Amino acid sequence: MAQAGSKSGLPDNFLYAIAKAGSPDSPAVRMVVERVRAMDASLQRDDLLLVLLCETLTEVAPEWMLRTATETDLGREVGTHRSDSMKLAAAALSHPSCSDALREEFLARCTAPQLATLGRADSTDAMVQAIVTEIQRRGPHGQPMTRELSEKPGTAQLILREPGLHDDVFAAAVALLPRRPEVGEDTGGDAEWEAFEQGMQAWQEMWGRLVTVHVHRHRELVDRTRDTPTQSIIRNHLLGTIPWNVDQALLEELAAEDLARFERSVLITRLCRTARDGASAEEARALFADKLGALTADDRHHVEEYLTDTDFLLEFGCRSAVSWTRRAADHTWRYLLNPAEATNRYGDPRTWRASEDSLAELGRRFAAAAVRALELWEAPDSRRYREREDIRWVHAMLLHLPHLTDEVRAKVRLVLQGGRQVPEDRWRAGRILGWNDERRLSELHAAIERIIADPTVASREKALGDPRRVSARDLAATTDDVLQDYLSRHTDDVLVEKALLSFAHRPRSQLAFADVLHRHPAPQTAILQITMDLRSRLGGGPNLREAWTRTVLALPDCSDELVRALPAWTVLSIGGGSGYSPPLEAVTSVVMTALGEDEAAWARFAANPSSHAGPNAWLQLGEILDASRSGTPWPNPRAPRRP
Repeated sequence: MAQAGSKSGLPDNFLYAIAKAGSPDSPAVRMVVERVRAMDASLQRDDLLLVLLCETLTEVAPEWMLRTATETDLGREVGTHRSDSMKLAAAALSHPSCSDALREEFLARCTAPQLATLGRADSTDAMVQAIVTEIQRRGPHGQPMTRELSEKPGTAQLILREPGLHDDVFAAAVALLPRRPEVGEDTGGDAEWEAFEQGMQAWQEMWGRLVTVHVHRHRELVDRTRDTPTQSIIRNHLLGTIPWNVDQALLEELAAEDLARFERSVLITRLCRTARDGASAEEARALFADKLGALTADDRHHVEEYLTDTDFLLEFGCRSAVSWTRRAADHTWRYLLNPAEATNRYGDPRTWRASEDSLAELGRRFAAAAVRALELWEAPDSRRYREREDIRWVHAMLLHLPHLTDEVRAKVRLVLQGGRQVPEDRWRAGRILGWNDERRLSELHAAIERIIADPTVASREKALGDPRRVSARDLAATTDDVLQDYLSRHTDDVLVEKALLSFAHRPRSQLAFADVLHRHPAPQTAILQITMDLRSRLGGGPNLREAWTRTVLALPDCSDELVRALPAWTVLSIGGGSGYSPPLEAVTSVVMTALGEDEAAWARFAANPSSHAGPNAWLQLGEILDASRSGTPWPNPRAPRRP
């Protein structure tokens, strides 16, 4: 307790010590009580009130003390650190001397956040019952959710923003939450539908906030909402919004239930396609009678709704299995399939309650379901305008599928072909999907093509695809171990040369340039030819030329011929040294040997057209030296890189 308050007589610290050590009926404690009664509001008085109510006067306390303690907290806002909030009021209203009338009086004056803070798990039974009664007294409760109720939440909603509630307080507040919006007979106009949709969104957000705050009540919420409209909202939030905070056993259970719904989607797809292909509704039902009979009454009603006369429902049902898989990969299963994407606001990875093995098994189970969806995939109707198909689910399937068969690869190629955008529709699709979505889909297409072209890679997420199509820039983006694995699995001279060029895009710490060069059957010939064709094979700006030149000059057996093939301006800049590094003898020796004592040659060499940037930046040192010595016209730069 800080020394403050009274500057004469007894220090507050001493009063605090007496209050803790004395007995309730001792003269010393009575003196402290009177001193506290005379004190103005301060932190020191708060400390003394708290120790008196909680440690000294635990059986009997004067009413003025209870009122003073409660009034002190009622005048404060509930702080960010809830554990330090409302301590005085909690001590006073939970005290044996506090009458029911006094408790009800003060609770009626509390704000909803103050009620929530008082309704913590460690509250007394009398306090909890009084808070429950007060929550139930305030209204209205149980009305249909609206956007307005989200912006101006009621008591129950505000109470449930406190994470450590007593079980009875939590149950009472949940029971009084706004209910799911309903579609009424007059919900036919645009304004009514918009209000309904906004209410549904607000209702889903409300439950999403609740499962986020009450992490340790996930099982309770799942059981409480089973067989209600809220069940799917809770499940989707736990699976798709905060799966890292869900207990492993519950997460596996929810995932299994969701996969069971995939089975229902498969049945819908087969049933609808049977009807689409000419069977009557009765014939379709008879064909799938066993599977329909195994469903619950609600599930069967849901499935058979697709056999109505509505063509839209029938068409939608034909795509049900693929739609479930696509929706799962995009939303409910997104983080389960890609745990690395689950980060906090600072970009740091989340800590999962489920183990890596459990997440890997869930990924394999999703992949098995996705293969079945892939078998049921049909190309979109080419007669209609369509957006590019979202294929995140295909990518997720390929990443988690233990064995990639030829049949799966062939069907994936059909999906990629079926989802390609025709050129004349590219602008229109850009407007519908948005350019960011277009870019993401293009990246997914490229990643999938790399995987099916290179299915044996240890981690398909890092697959590079067909060696004939991979670029030096692609190779530069990989880690050292991935590049080594790729080069080991593909014995290809051209691929090795691309890997050498990748060092110009990105230096490596563990994999040596010379080690990659030695993979080539003719390393000296290869490095010389690459350097001579550098403009067409590497291209780019001064940074790439400099990176390549430094890498080549660092080779232990860098020949004079190789030095002469390097870009003149770049190699002379590096070879000339500076105040921080000595000249490179390999470069100066080549120049001195070529020009010797010929003053005219040196004069021409000093006026050579090589440059830092532009086409003349690609002029080779050997070409410049030869023209300087012979007096012939300066050479033209070599052909630029092919597009």
